Amino acid sequence: MKLTERHYAEEQFHNAKAGENKKDFYALGAIEIADRYWFHLCLTSLPEQKLSWDEVRKSEFEFTGSLSGKVVLDLGCGNGYNAIKFAKMGALVYAVDISANMVKSTDKLAKKYGLSDVLMVRQMSAEKLEFPSGMFDLVAGHSILHHTDLSLTRNEVRRVLKPGGKAVFLEPLGHNLFINLFRMITPWRRTKAERPLRYKDIEIFAEPFARANYQVFYLFALAAFALLPLQKKKLFQFAINRLNHLDSLIIRKFPALGRLAWIIVIELFV
Repeated sequence: MKLTERHYAEEQFHNAKAGENKKDFYALGAIEIADRYWFHLCLTSLPEQKLSWDEVRKSEFEFTGSLSGKVVLDLGCGNGYNAIKFAKMGALVYAVDISANMVKSTDKLAKKYGLSDVLMVRQMSAEKLEFPSGMFDLVAGHSILHHTDLSLTRNEVRRVLKPGGKAVFLEPLGHNLFINLFRMITPWRRTKAERPLRYKDIEIFAEPFARANYQVFYLFALAAFALLPLQKKKLFQFAINRLNHLDSLIIRKFPALGRLAWIIVIELFV
């Protein structure tokens, strides 16, 4: 698919989704642990500050760190919830999305929380960022890369980062046959252009960067999805939390199984 066709399809799809608040497995906290780890990495600038995802998983964990004085790009900001978090943590935030309606939603949220002076929202694509080179301390993206042309996006992300800056992304993986079957039977949940990442995609994306770290989530923890019909959030989260702990033990011992996980968090350093 040509880039212009991809952009049009993505914009139309996400324009329709802007402002939605559907009660599906995401509302039950299906990827909460990966979310927390992703946000933790966004807040940590020094290696000694970084915790293992198993430590972040613990219920008593509290976020520490600050983005004070940092300039952050929220790439693919969606409805703006993460951009708001970054601004509240002291960052000067630029939030971009290909969807005009998502941009409006984020701008509305910034005004609601009185953050318009530190949260600027613009409509643009990840493949052509309209920012000067070396502008950002952090580029953060949540479920965005698999919607883009990776060969173009990687160069733009690298270009706009300052020396010593980093990028943190949370993305779906595309190796698990059962997850891919679910994707096939639920085509309305995604655009035709998007494609879950494979390890080779990630390796290629990481090429312009000095260093990369990866952490995968949700392998055997996917068994907790059998509880979804009950719509019991506490029960579901209890099960997925325990199974994620089992995942951490198994993947640590058999790292090759990690490619069958559902989610990966990618940390890239300039």
